[in-house]
Amino acid sequence: CHKKPVKKRWIEDLVVAEAMKMVMDDDVVDAIVSMLMDLQGLENTNLPLYQQQLRETETKIENLLKAITEGVFTKSTKTLLEELEAAKEELGNRISLEKLENHKSAKNLCVSGSIASASWIWQRKNTARC
Repeated sequence: CHKKPVKKRWIEDLVVAEAMKMVMDDDVVDAIVSMLMDLQGLENTNLPLYQQQLRETETKIENLLKAITEGVFTKSTKTLLEELEAAKEELGNRISLEKLENHKSAKNLCVSGSIASASWIWQRKNTARC
C-alpha cells in the first residue's frame, strides 16, 4: 500500500465531526422522529383495544335503536342507550387522547434521544483529548 499512515486520533475526530453534522441536521432529525412516531403508533396496545371497544359499543347502540324502532321501548332501554352513548363518547375521547399522547411522547423521545446522542458524541470527542 502506498498510503501514508495517519494517526488514529485524526480519523476519530473526522468521524465524530461528520457524524455530528449528520445528526444535527434538522431534516434528518425530523425524518427520524417521523419514522419513530410511526413505529410508536404501531406498537400502541391501548389504541387497538379502545377502537375495538368503540366498534362493539356502536354495534350495541345500532341494535338497541333497531329494537326501539320495532316498538321495544322501556325505561331500561332508555337508560341502556344513555349508558352506551356515554361509553361511546368516553371511548372516543380515550382514542383521541391516546393518539395525542403517543404523538407527544414519541416526538419527545426522539428529540431527546437525538440530543442525548449528539451530546454523548460531543462529550466523547472532547474527553478523549484530555
